[in-house]
Amino acid sequence: MSGEDYPERRDAIERRKAVLDDERIDYDRERDQLQAEGARLADDLRHLDSADTIAVADYNARPADHNRRVAEHNRSVADMNTAAARISGAHALAARPT
Repeated sequence: MSGEDYPERRDAIERRKAVLDDERIDYDRERDQLQAEGARLADDLRHLDSADTIAVADYNARPADHNRRVAEHNRSVADMNTAAARISGAHALAARPT
């Protein structure tokens, strides 16, 4: 790779890093929403009338959906972290002289 290729590669890496930084903000916002929802579910459980089978069935569906969304969020964050690690490695390689 010639010396003039490095700035272009570095710029491409920096653009991808900026995209990942924006995604991280979105993921952090989603994490905060999921945590707030988890707290509401915990509060709802504390006040749930366990003798009311309809209320119990309704409640049970909500944490199942919440848990599915938390799992999806965790997978997305893991994918983002993998991409960030690749970018960090690519950035280090691009910065090294040949």
